[in-house]
Amino acid sequence: MALGLASAPAVACDPAYTTTGPAYCFLSEVGGCANLPAFLAAHQPIFPVTLVIDQQCPAISQTLVLPGRMTLAGVGRDGEGALLFQNLGLNVPAIAVAPGQGNIEIRDLLIRYISPVPRGIGLRLNGNHMISMNGVRIDRFNVGVEGTDSYSIVINQSNISDNRTNLYLGHQANSWRVRDSILGRALGWSVIVRGPNNDVLFDGNRLESNQLGGFQLFTLGTVLSNNRLEFNGQAGAWHGIEVRPTAQETRILSNTFSTDIINDTGTDTRCAFNINVAEPASCL
Repeated sequence: MALGLASAPAVACDPAYTTTGPAYCFLSEVGGCANLPAFLAAHQPIFPVTLVIDQQCPAISQTLVLPGRMTLAGVGRDGEGALLFQNLGLNVPAIAVAPGQGNIEIRDLLIRYISPVPRGIGLRLNGNHMISMNGVRIDRFNVGVEGTDSYSIVINQSNISDNRTNLYLGHQANSWRVRDSILGRALGWSVIVRGPNNDVLFDGNRLESNQLGGFQLFTLGTVLSNNRLEFNGQAGAWHGIEVRPTAQETRILSNTFSTDIINDTGTDTRCAFNINVAEPASCL
């Protein structure tokens, strides 16, 4: 039973019932998967509660809109707690955040598109700030995570793989921190940082077997450090990192390249302390 809700109707999951700490409710106690869209819609725009997805939801065909200040938690990354989507439009989000809201955590959860052809956006952030993801798996979407006008986004120890593009940072996706995660097997580029953005950091991630390449950078001040890149891009080219002409002041530091190279046509790119990398002459 949810903390502090022993004498209250579990279906309400109302933070007002809690006197000793954060409120928790479980999907199985608030109507299950069939009631999930309506439950979230009824608790907009702010819902300072942890909702635990304690079952598999196998056939969601609409966008789930998270209210501000909530935590969406699973009970494991490999199917124990899962949101499985189908029949989404090409660029329709599976999960979005209420307009202007933020301060949300998503953790220990599987988010997957189950139709044969990747479609939809796993998580769309548009004007949402202070979002953290920990131990989340997102796969088989057109785009795993897409961000626009969203600041202070943290992705940690997650697996965002097997999408057409794993991460797409669009206009003003500033101060993102992506650490210790797996960003593999994209059908296109694994990570696209389009911009104009600034202060974006990728540290300690593994990028492997992405069909077009690992990182494609167009913007100002992206830092890539302590990542491992292997077998990204087509054989013989192996584009681990592509720094495009609009990119400025990119920093590529202490990465390990098993096969991949840096293709740098940006301005004031700096590379240092990388291992086994065939650096272009412009990447110093």
